[in-house]
Amino acid sequence: MGCLLVGMGVCMAQTYSLIGPKPQNQALLYIPDSVGFDQPVRILMALHGMRQTPRMICNPLRPMADALQAVLICPSGNQFEAGYIRTPLDERVHFSELLSHFTTLYPVVPRATILVGFSRGGTYAVETGLMYPQQFPNVVSMFGFYSPFLANLLPPTPPESTRLKVTLITGQTDTTFIPQTELATILQSRGIPTNLIQYPTLQHAIPPDLLHQLKAIFEQDETWLDGLGDDIQ
Repeated sequence: MGCLLVGMGVCMAQTYSLIGPKPQNQALLYIPDSVGFDQPVRILMALHGMRQTPRMICNPLRPMADALQAVLICPSGNQFEAGYIRTPLDERVHFSELLSHFTTLYPVVPRATILVGFSRGGTYAVETGLMYPQQFPNVVSMFGFYSPFLANLLPPTPPESTRLKVTLITGQTDTTFIPQTELATILQSRGIPTNLIQYPTLQHAIPPDLLHQLKAIFEQDETWLDGLGDDIQ
C-alpha cells in the first residue's frame, strides 16, 4: 500500500492520490512504501492510451514502481478528438508542468526519470521527450505511432549533445510495427540513441517483461546519485 500525499513528508495509507499544479492538469500519484524523501527519488511517469484512464496504466505499472522503488505519476489525458489535434490543451506541456510541480515538493534527479507511454501515450512520450529532453531524458514508447507533430519536433541535424534516449516497443504482427521501425531509423539518423524492441507475436499490450526494460534504463547509469549539486531539481 502506498502513500496519500497530505503534506511535505507526510503520508497516509492509500493506493493513489491526486497531484497537479492546477485543476485541469491532474495526475494519479503512487508512492511505494520503500520510497523516502530524504534523498533524490526515481520518477516513473506513465501515459495512458486513447479512450483509457490514468488508472488503466497506473494499475499494471504499480507493482513495477514497487520493484523499482520509483514514484509513479499517471497524468490524465485529453478526450478523443482533442488528443489528436493537441488543442485546446497541449498535454505535452502539462506533463512538463506536472514534473516541475513535483520537483518543487521533492528532490528529483532527471537522469532517474522515465517517461513511458502506451499507444497514443507512447506517441506523446516521444514528442514530450523531444520537447523537454532535460526533464525526460529516458523515453519508452509502447506501440506508439509516428505523427506529424513528432516530425516537426525532430532536430534537422544530429545535436552536438543530447540527453535523450528512446526505447521503442512494438510487435511484428501489430499495426505499429512499421511506424515504430521507421521512427527508430529516423531518430537514430538524427543522433538520438534509440533501442527498438520487437516482439514476435505481442499485439498492442504492455510487454510481460516491461519491468526488465525499465530496470535496465534505471541501472544504465550506476552513478545516478552522484553529482547531485549539478543535477538535482
